[in-house]
Amino acid sequence: MQISLGTAKIGMNYGITSRNKSISNKDLSRVFSFLKKNKIKCLDISPLYGNLFSRIKQFNLKNLKITYKIYVDKKKFSKNKIYDQIISDLSSLNLKKFETILIHNTHEVNKIKLNKTLLTIKQLKKIGLVKKVGVSIYDKKEYQKVSSKIKIDVIQVPLNVFDQRLLRNNWLFKESKKKNIEIQVRSIFLQGILLCNIKKFKKNFLIKYPVIMQWNEFCNNLSKSKLFNSINFIKNQKYIKKIIIGFEDLNQLKENYKIMKNSTKKVDYSNFSNKSLNLIDPRKWDNAKILIHK
Repeated sequence: MQISLGTAKIGMNYGITSRNKSISNKDLSRVFSFLKKNKIKCLDISPLYGNLFSRIKQFNLKNLKITYKIYVDKKKFSKNKIYDQIISDLSSLNLKKFETILIHNTHEVNKIKLNKTLLTIKQLKKIGLVKKVGVSIYDKKEYQKVSSKIKIDVIQVPLNVFDQRLLRNNWLFKESKKKNIEIQVRSIFLQGILLCNIKKFKKNFLIKYPVIMQWNEFCNNLSKSKLFNSINFIKNQKYIKKIIIGFEDLNQLKENYKIMKNSTKKVDYSNFSNKSLNLIDPRKWDNAKILIHK
């Protein structure tokens, strides 16, 4: 299982529990030094992440395996527009190719546009501008929009202690094994919800979702941090190739890395699986009703 650095926080204020607007320039240099020192070679990037590209292009990215997530116009399909955007972003980052290109907004794009876009990106694969092609999804229905005639290489999915939708009936891993598809997982901290101090949640939110209090008690009883258990849950899963790990600052990145490198503890987290989309899908959150902001 490889670590892939989640970069949204570098380009913008990301995550409901975020303390800072974005990573400082000083910390950013230290982050890239840390990546080099510890041989972390994977980055997860998107042009939607604020000023990310302008901030990271100063670093040598050529030896990194970059997953690039492209946003597809929902209304109008343009093969040339997709091609031009990818070429432009490669150029702005001083790169000759991406390791992987994923469709970022699979949930918003209809089946016809989705598959046309995949075929366009696969043409870029033939000429060496990308090695792997795939989709970033939220649920199984989105994946089913991909034509059976199109072979994709990668699926990126949300997976965390509360959101275990794609583990039901072992679907995700059966699909990976059957079609030889690389699985990448994101949102392992549920944008910080899983790590948040229980005192920061609004009372009504805790009453509505008692699983949050149960999670807090579970981690305390194990004498292991929420951070440890959130990562350990992912490490307990089969077939995952890459884990996208976000971070609040350099210290948290170091702690994440340390836990990733430690041995996996066999723990059953299945009781924390929650079906409420209002909890597990950040697109449905009403932020004002979740946390106390002082």
